[in-house]
Amino acid sequence: MTPTRRDAVKLARLAGFGTGLPRGIFAAEDIPELAAQVARLPSLPERDPQTEIRGDGGTIPGREIRVGQGECVRRRFVDDTAFPHTMHLHGMRFREVSVDGALGPLRDTVLVDGRETREIAFTADNPGDRLFHGHMLGDAASGMTTWGRVT
Repeated sequence: MTPTRRDAVKLARLAGFGTGLPRGIFAAEDIPELAAQVARLPSLPERDPQTEIRGDGGTIPGREIRVGQGECVRRRFVDDTAFPHTMHLHGMRFREVSVDGALGPLRDTVLVDGRETREIAFTADNPGDRLFHGHMLGDAASGMTTWGRVT
């Protein structure tokens, strides 16, 4: 039988990797979402009255995310556009949560395909302000940026 990713995650947990995320964080049903949505906003000069942005919920900047130090955090990223986006979190690492609840490897960037959703989980262990943004320059420039604060 060929080992699966789930087998590798179980083995990593036994070896001591993957600690820091209590199993109980996955019981919550209301997981806050960050949604990449296209919106049109007025721009300058007025001869070009609309600019397309891809912000969290169609707003710039996106909603600030406030969490306490040591808090276990779970977020769902929803890409409501037709294009894939890489989402990058500064100053902390997270694990992608698969549909069966298995945790992936530590990372700071996740690819969210167009019209798809990804979930991540992490422990907010690094206090301060943290930038969270689309990792492609065009995405960040068009508004796909928000801040997180760990207090």
